[in-house]
Amino acid sequence: MTERKRSFYGWGYADYQLPAEELAWFERAWSGLFDVARFEPAAMPRADEITLRAPRVAVPGALAAVCTTEKHERLLHSFGRSVHDLARMIHRRDFSNPPDVVAYPKTEQDIAGLLDWCGANDVAAIPFGGGSSVVGGVNPPAYERYKGVLLSLIHI
Repeated sequence: MTERKRSFYGWGYADYQLPAEELAWFERAWSGLFDVARFEPAAMPRADEITLRAPRVAVPGALAAVCTTEKHERLLHSFGRSVHDLARMIHRRDFSNPPDVVAYPKTEQDIAGLLDWCGANDVAAIPFGGGSSVVGGVNPPAYERYKGVLLSLIHI
């Protein structure tokens, strides 16, 4: 069985379309809040229209089994899921600073190995969790302090 892919630009699954009645309710509620007559829906971004920079770091073979540089995973973890982050993804199409590597450690040894590798190679390690940071804490740093960024999701 194939696992459903999560949407890389928002909450939910990539194959899910919001029902028209739900969208209409949302537009009415937010039109009143912002005192506008109507919203112009923005087209959702598509992975094939986005080019990501190449990963700047290579994971050693011992950690490769729990890491990926696959495009969808890097897109999915380029931002958290705050309103500000969603606007950057949907309206600006700004995916200029994706994580270089996404890790799914399975054991305590995996976590220790990833953190040791990051520390020894000047790679930022970011715990992603559910991605619900409202202050940008899960977003890869935009400055050049690190040689790369490893974003880790822990599902032990």
